[in-house]
Amino acid sequence: MKKYKKKPVIIEAIQWTGENLNEIIAETGLHESAKHMKWEEYQELVSKKGFKIFTAEGPLMVPVYHWIIKGYSEKLGYHCWPVDPNYFVENYELVK
Repeated sequence: MKKYKKKPVIIEAIQWTGENLNEIIAETGLHESAKHMKWEEYQELVSKKGFKIFTAEGPLMVPVYHWIIKGYSEKLGYHCWPVDPNYFVENYELVK
């Protein structure tokens, strides 16, 4: 049997700290469902109900300290998804 290794893939990622909503939105964009809101209303909604992103699989909550990865595929174009911090540390390293 032949041996294979996973191809290296470069991704963009940002960690949700619970306090960097401006930075997250600057990187991922504001979903259509929130564009009608004033920024202060949106901040209050996130502080009460948590931060949610809209993925190819549907809306997902992003717990504090999870990473948001931005990747590209031919089928979906650019899209984001949340990743557990332990998984992120084990599987990704900073590109220099």
